[in-house]
Amino acid sequence: MILSTAAWQEACILIPKVLEEDCQLVNGIKLSPAERASTLDIMFWELKVPDQENAKKSTYITWRSDRNNPTEFADGKALQRLVSGRIDIYSNNTRSDSYMAALLSLIDQKFTDKDWNVDLDVYEYIEALNRYHFGFELVTIITG
Repeated sequence: MILSTAAWQEACILIPKVLEEDCQLVNGIKLSPAERASTLDIMFWELKVPDQENAKKSTYITWRSDRNNPTEFADGKALQRLVSGRIDIYSNNTRSDSYMAALLSLIDQKFTDKDWNVDLDVYEYIEALNRYHFGFELVTIITG
């Protein structure tokens, strides 16, 4: 059996793990404020960027896991759950920029390699942020 909260917590471990270990992006929460200010690497955050200084970086990423549904049962108890998550990229770079194309492809490939279904479902320009926004929806199965 796998509880809803256990599946959600597992997704909250897996998403940043793929971003950090496989995509080689930097988990901003692990850096000191001075390190965050000086790094040129792309940082990612759970839910939101913690301050305005980091939101000024040319590219940054937020992620979340937001829902899960049971998909297989035994004796009325969930044996596995379909969990979903989001990765949102905010950047000064457009989709046609080779740097952005490589980043989008990298995230798509690395999550696909880890058995996530990946859908690039948002591409827009957000005037208030003066940034392009790229959004991925992620879905995978977590078993108990």
